[in-house]
Amino acid sequence: MTRKKRPSPPTLAALVAALDAEMQGERFQDDANNGLQVACSDKPIRKVCCGVDASLACFEAAAAQDADLVICHHGISWGSSLRRITGLNYRHLAFLMRHDLALWACHLPLDAHPVLGNNAGLARLLGLRRCRPFGLYHGTPIGVAGTLARPLARDAFEHRLAAVVSPRVTAWRFGAPRIRTVGIISGGAAAEVEQAAEAGLDAYVSGEA
Repeated sequence: MTRKKRPSPPTLAALVAALDAEMQGERFQDDANNGLQVACSDKPIRKVCCGVDASLACFEAAAAQDADLVICHHGISWGSSLRRITGLNYRHLAFLMRHDLALWACHLPLDAHPVLGNNAGLARLLGLRRCRPFGLYHGTPIGVAGTLARPLARDAFEHRLAAVVSPRVTAWRFGAPRIRTVGIISGGAAAEVEQAAEAGLDAYVSGEA
């Protein structure tokens, strides 16, 4: 029996091209400099570690796993934040370069992705159906709205949400006593509650209120 040849690990350039094509960062007006923020040497990418925040703790954990690439939701390059390589900027870059570790970051495009995104994932966990883009930010939707299979009382919906994300859910109990339609924008999106009201949704879920 002929053993199948294992595919060769991708180069950083090939992996970044695939990630950029999937996430379409150019569609979004974002403070984050999405995409490859720090490169590594010209080596095959054999191991990838993922995290929410590009912190020293995240980089140390990735290096301990002999990772070649870190993918984060919150990277280290925002606007002109890397204009001066001092303090924490220096420590971040020095660690990444010393360990030959690349960093690719994706902020709003990951929030908005209809399959891989934070909002889409939470919608699936909550059991939302007929999901659609929701929540405009500079004219581009970054959230998702959907419908529960059956209406839930407010308390039951809060319990479901707490079971999925965290036992610490803060609820502002206004509007409909039973929840059927839900809008989700993860992260700091308190101001977008007005869009949820305009859309006639029963509940709005955000990472920060």
